[in-house]
Amino acid sequence: MKLKRIALTALALILIIMVFPVTSLAAQEDEPRIITLTPVARDIALADFDYFVAKVIEVAPTQNIIYRRFGWDAVDFFAFYREFIYNKVPLPSILSVIEPERWADAPTDDISIAADYILTITVFITYALDGLGHFGSPVHFIVEQTFFALAHTMYHNPEISQEEVESWLAQGYSQEDITISKRNFQAGLNFSQLHYALYNTPSVLWFYNLDSSELDFDVEVEDVLVGNEDPYNISTEILVPGYVAYMHIASFLSNMRMDNEILLPFYEEIQDFDHLIIDIRGNSGGWSAHFPDNVISMLIDEAITFYYYEFFIASERTADFFNEPHSMANADLYGVFPIAEFVENRNMYQFNPYDLALLDYAIVWRGRYFPAENNVPFGGKIWLLVDNESASASELAAIISIGTGFATVVGEPTRGITGVIYTFAALPNTGILFRIDLGYKVDQYGRSIEEFGVIPQIFNAEGMDALETVLALISS
Repeated sequence: MKLKRIALTALALILIIMVFPVTSLAAQEDEPRIITLTPVARDIALADFDYFVAKVIEVAPTQNIIYRRFGWDAVDFFAFYREFIYNKVPLPSILSVIEPERWADAPTDDISIAADYILTITVFITYALDGLGHFGSPVHFIVEQTFFALAHTMYHNPEISQEEVESWLAQGYSQEDITISKRNFQAGLNFSQLHYALYNTPSVLWFYNLDSSELDFDVEVEDVLVGNEDPYNISTEILVPGYVAYMHIASFLSNMRMDNEILLPFYEEIQDFDHLIIDIRGNSGGWSAHFPDNVISMLIDEAITFYYYEFFIASERTADFFNEPHSMANADLYGVFPIAEFVENRNMYQFNPYDLALLDYAIVWRGRYFPAENNVPFGGKIWLLVDNESASASELAAIISIGTGFATVVGEPTRGITGVIYTFAALPNTGILFRIDLGYKVDQYGRSIEEFGVIPQIFNAEGMDALETVLALISS
């Protein structure tokens, strides 16, 4: 249905939980050239870096975790990297390796030299933080893809026909559901427009080599955000005929339609089994709609609902993001509350007091998932396997599974890079985009998921991995 497709398209656009970090230099065969800053390039780089740090300190809710991980507060942490710029320390050019067609030769103008240097600094910071808060610069092709996709949402907002609404209602959606979905889509569209405007700033267009006059505004979003067409992304196995089935999803960045086509006949084959084991160990994330669409909605026979919450810093710089808040999990806005009152009322005794002092308010979301039109309801028990490499969209899958009872989560704490609403800092001189997560997620006890990961309901048994643990539980 068009309404559902539009809503999910909005999610695909703004819920790119795994914003790709710049490719690891260690994985490249070519040797990077060395960058030496000129005095003018140094001043440009310092101005951009100071702008970025100010943005982080103003809005990033995970900044206290930097101190708990490294023993430095956020200001001192970033000051360490600022010294590289100030002292003009020669650094390798990451751009010369990942974008050789444009950056193989050393630039001679000061803006380009500064951009070359700052990009390398952002890579250093990204890998030092090891995923914390999704800090990182997106690579060029992701910006180009999202640019196309955002243009699509900006200029293609079709009307919803009465026939489509009636079809939606026939699937169990109420008129209120449709109203909420339309509001959620509008919130997503507003969010997209903020980034569209950001991408259109001259410095960003220059750095990412984008020409908006050459963009095809008639492009189909499904053709842009299809993900990697990996036929091996999904693997399935019958462990005990008629009783235990197993599936592994390597990534949520794979082509969702192709994965659905692989999963549907498997679901039909195992519909009457007693156990289904879904393995997302090692899955570092991707499209946030992948698990809800290709797993939850395919296997449930009635709508399921759950509530979750995120915490934010109040800031004029991000006020536009919260005029009409949008959830990373396609959830409805339930309410906004002062943080101290919210935490106290829910007895979140493990909420870090330093983070409590940093944050200002809580947003409560209501998540709802409905059976897909071609669903194959599974009546047996579902197990979800996670490990310390399950991140981002995989953590959302675990959070939803625990919150709804959809699956029992087994394994070890997840990576701690979960999906929340984010912004980009567009560095004013060089145009480099740098992602900063705005939300702070906790479990029911107040433990930061970013810091401790999603805690499984069942830990691995001694001497066993998650799969062995589940099989032992099944056979006991």
